[in-house]
Amino acid sequence: MRPPRPMQGRLKLFSVETTQGIWSIDVSNITGAGQPPADAAGQPQPSARHQPQVPRDANMVKIKNMPPARSVSQSHPGPSNVRDLHESDDDDAFMEPPPWRPVLKKRCTNANVVANATGKTTKNLVKYAHAPTSRCAPAIFNAFVDHLTFNQRMQIIDMGFGGLLGISTERLGSRKLLKFLFDRIDPSSMVIELGKNRGIHVTPFAVKQVLGIPDIGEDLPLQTNNHASKALSNFKIMVGLQESQDLHASHLQKILKDDAELGSDLIDDEMAIRFFFIIACNKLLFPSTDNNIRSKDVYLTRDLSQLSDMNWCKAVVDDLRYAAHAYHTDKIKKGPHRSLDVLYY
Repeated sequence: MRPPRPMQGRLKLFSVETTQGIWSIDVSNITGAGQPPADAAGQPQPSARHQPQVPRDANMVKIKNMPPARSVSQSHPGPSNVRDLHESDDDDAFMEPPPWRPVLKKRCTNANVVANATGKTTKNLVKYAHAPTSRCAPAIFNAFVDHLTFNQRMQIIDMGFGGLLGISTERLGSRKLLKFLFDRIDPSSMVIELGKNRGIHVTPFAVKQVLGIPDIGEDLPLQTNNHASKALSNFKIMVGLQESQDLHASHLQKILKDDAELGSDLIDDEMAIRFFFIIACNKLLFPSTDNNIRSKDVYLTRDLSQLSDMNWCKAVVDDLRYAAHAYHTDKIKKGPHRSLDVLYY
């Protein structure tokens, strides 16, 4: 280390020597060393030996013997978010760090590989060789309900069938569930056995809690084939179909929708409510394998004034009892893999 030199007068500039070079910093503007004293303004100044002018500024640095960048291998204290430099960067603040490029992962082109990489297994399609068959379609029934007017809904509620307007189920969740339930139901007691001293009782009261339909009154009338067939033929003619044509729920929905959009008022409230009960019987209360509107559906709704005086909950339980008995009888005769033509709610 050099011994300090005695300083006389005002400091004009000073030099700093580091491993990176020598820095000269001019501070004459701060100390006033570059200005002559006031009393010496009129006196001649001694001339100094002329030196070549070298352009410089306050940040000029003489670089000599630049050492190579040092590799920093020791750990840096403090949190990682304070230091963003790469581990191989020099700790000199005046050195530009090398550009850092992120490593891109190879994209999987195989869909199965992607599924395994994300931990998500692909859903295998379940094949039902002898699966149960059901024509219950709450979604079709709910779609028809959307076209009913406020007055028509209020009349249905006054008749005691307001629970059908709030059905939220759209479809059967699993076809395997249908077989599971009918394998465990006893047609004589109508109890679904789920284990030791555990079971679900299928009663008119339970149906009332689910569907909200009348549970008191007379049994639904039994129709003869001739009366039912004649009622269906007359109804087809009334809705503009020939007797040989099939009648579907979508046809009744289209009639009601077109009448409302055109404003023709050809379908009054009574006819719209009858459409409602026909589709309810066919798609929700007493479904079967037949996708067409049946003579039974038309015959039961021939007189709307009598619907509130019938025990619909008991009729639903009786229909399930008949389906369960037919299923167990058919399973004994033809084996457990026989397709089911029944519905369970």
